[in-house]
Amino acid sequence: MLVGTVPAEAVAPLAGACLTFGGPAVSAERGTAEALAAEWRRTGAEVTTVVEQRLYRLGELTPPDPAPPGRARVAVTADRELLVEWADAFHEDIGTGRTGPGAERAVDDRIAYGGLTLWEHDGVPVSMAGVSRPAAARCVSRGLHAAKVARARVRGGGHGRGERGGAGRGGG
Repeated sequence: MLVGTVPAEAVAPLAGACLTFGGPAVSAERGTAEALAAEWRRTGAEVTTVVEQRLYRLGELTPPDPAPPGRARVAVTADRELLVEWADAFHEDIGTGRTGPGAERAVDDRIAYGGLTLWEHDGVPVSMAGVSRPAAARCVSRGLHAAKVARARVRGGGHGRGERGGAGRGGG
């Protein structure tokens, strides 16, 4: 489950609902993830950190010079099989293992609203970047993945100065 900051009085009811409807797993900012994990431990559930992530904000974009060859395009349904393969490979590379149906759902959802972009070189997709839907009223977007195919790397890409944002934790 993906959650934002949870008020202290809502942690126990939310932890109970998670256990009832699918088990102790959450992607949240650190404080919320730790509070939920503590509540789950009180019930006897085993809780471990699966992956920690950091959100960066681009401060200033500096286009590469020279620009890399190729072009960007929005992913379409015909790209689905390749994108699911890349999403699974990304999760395997970062140590969370292949997600199977989870990757399929994420790719399908992002294709539906134009949330995945491919970089093509000579008409062949060589990398992807994604963005999730804006979160509730805060209009914050979280990145899905940025994945490159090792056998078809293209030099270059956007270079920028990033500013560190918040950290999140996944548990399961």
